[in-house]
Amino acid sequence: SRSEFRKPTVKPSLPNKPPPAYRQSGVVLLILFMILFMVGASVFLTVMNNNVIQQRENADTLSELRAARDVLISYAVLHGDYYGATGAGPGHLPCPDSNNDGTENSPCGTTTLARLPTSITLPSGDIFPVSESMAGIDQQLWYAVSPEFRRNPAGIVNTTVNGSFTVDGRSGIAAVIIAPGEALATQSRPSNNTSNYLEADNISPPDFISYYTVNPAALNDRIMAITAAEILAPISARVAEAIKQSLDAWHGSYGSYPADASEFADATTVAPAPAPAWFQSNQWDVNTSYTRLSNDSATLIFTGCGITYTLDQTVPNISRTGTRC
Repeated sequence: SRSEFRKPTVKPSLPNKPPPAYRQSGVVLLILFMILFMVGASVFLTVMNNNVIQQRENADTLSELRAARDVLISYAVLHGDYYGATGAGPGHLPCPDSNNDGTENSPCGTTTLARLPTSITLPSGDIFPVSESMAGIDQQLWYAVSPEFRRNPAGIVNTTVNGSFTVDGRSGIAAVIIAPGEALATQSRPSNNTSNYLEADNISPPDFISYYTVNPAALNDRIMAITAAEILAPISARVAEAIKQSLDAWHGSYGSYPADASEFADATTVAPAPAPAWFQSNQWDVNTSYTRLSNDSATLIFTGCGITYTLDQTVPNISRTGTRC
């Protein structure tokens, strides 16, 4: 008889199934991981959103500070036009608003720090808007003007003067505009006290700071400086315009621009069209170097200023080289 060899039947082995408790703990860990991921993502998004909001608020505040600075410089340049030939002349800035009613309080002291006026009432009765910024909070911007540039009591402003304020040790500051941050623990608002809005050296002139190395968290002010140079360069152009009017009138009477410094003095002080009274009261006359180039042209250079103005009787505009005083 024939015998057959049969291979033993081998059942495929199945993977060991984890016990129910092990499988359950794995599901719990997965759920915990998902929860932690969702919480982490939520916190991350919240922080990101807060950072975006903070950056937007900082950008808005910086934009408001710049706008206020530009308006004040414009006011300084046109001050002589607003207040007349016998007024203080160009280069003067308004006093701060010390009682928080929106208007300047003049005369102002050498260390007056208060709110920035929202507007100025000009001698004509017109309203010159300054700023109504609330700087992201519930109060107006703060402001101080160096005594050399205040309009009342008015000092002498020409290209030889310099601001007596400093910001972070930088000198030559004519005025500062400050946006206070959120109230710190020691500050109580609303108030008319600078220490309830500003911190450290920013509480009073003449020295201001934009950062506080001793304790950075104790200072959240944003400060914008107006340098003396930012005022003197454009007002020197305004003075050059006033001089050109006098010299053009002299040319009309005598057929040429003044021949020398002596005739220049006559043209700007006597006849036929003297410069405004503020020209001499602010000592522009003794700080102007005049040179005739031809019968129809001349140059002006002001003491301490790196700008040369060239006048031409045949054209209304004034050309210049250099940008800073």
